[in-house]
Amino acid sequence: MGKKLVVALVAGLAAFARADENPPWAKCLCNEPANLPVGTSWAGGELSFTNRAANGGASFDFAALDAATFDGATIRFADGTITVDSLKFDPTRGLTFVGGAGTVLKGIADKSVFDGIARGGAGETVWSNLTFTCDAAVRPVWRNGGAIAIRGGRFTIADCDFTDCFSEEFGGAVYAPLLTDDSTITNCTFEGGWVSAYNGYGGAIYASAKTEGLKLTVVDSAFEGNRAGAEGGAIFAIPGDAEDAKAIALAITDTEFRDNAAPFGGAISAEGGISLDGKDSVFEGNFAQESGGAISVRNGDSLSEDPVIEFAIGRGVRFVGNVVSND
Repeated sequence: MGKKLVVALVAGLAAFARADENPPWAKCLCNEPANLPVGTSWAGGELSFTNRAANGGASFDFAALDAATFDGATIRFADGTITVDSLKFDPTRGLTFVGGAGTVLKGIADKSVFDGIARGGAGETVWSNLTFTCDAAVRPVWRNGGAIAIRGGRFTIADCDFTDCFSEEFGGAVYAPLLTDDSTITNCTFEGGWVSAYNGYGGAIYASAKTEGLKLTVVDSAFEGNRAGAEGGAIFAIPGDAEDAKAIALAITDTEFRDNAAPFGGAISAEGGISLDGKDSVFEGNFAQESGGAISVRNGDSLSEDPVIEFAIGRGVRFVGNVVSND
């Protein structure tokens, strides 16, 4: 499987050791990846994070290392709850983050669990088999994406659960602006996400594109009880946080949206086009105060009842008890 690095999260510190050396846990990374052995590379190899304390408060800056050091690496998280004080990464280096049978990554205030900024390259970031949650006792402080912030690049999120993830303005669970390629969410649940500001967008997900014609595909997933202060109780797919951002199209199949709420677009607000399909796709009990109990579609910068964009609804998609009310 290649070289293997074992990282322990201890009382807010991260220590490392080579798996084949088995020494005492010696060096503290503490956001200082320069402490890794000079010239050592785990590119294409595998790293393992294990939890040695109930509240690790762990942090690690993959992005600060030489870019090639972790190219294509798989980072595995052991079972149990790990409190994370931000794991920084480059979305274009081809990293894969994988959880165990009971891995829970718990975010803290003002920081995303994963915080990525694209620096070049064409790799895809993958998250698989992970549960994310945020500390419900702490309000966010102008942070976007309580679980994942990925600025640029492309991603796949599969078999993950997002529970009670929050942010202040964009994307309660996932903040994905300026994506550079099509991205996918498969077999995931988003429950109880929220953006707290009155101008909050995307209770679960915010996404936009760097160029025209890109698509976010959501398959076999569920969004329940997510909230946004302005638009898109579950998903907001309208460029709104950068001048050069473009709208991203949504392709949704066999996915449930239940009891989500926002003033505009109780479940979804979109501009780049929407296609809905699958007999298991249902919009039920979503609520908006102004328009679009289930879905609000924009035409450019204005809300429109006659949008000049693709809006395709396949056979079997159900809309049940979605409501618009100012009461």
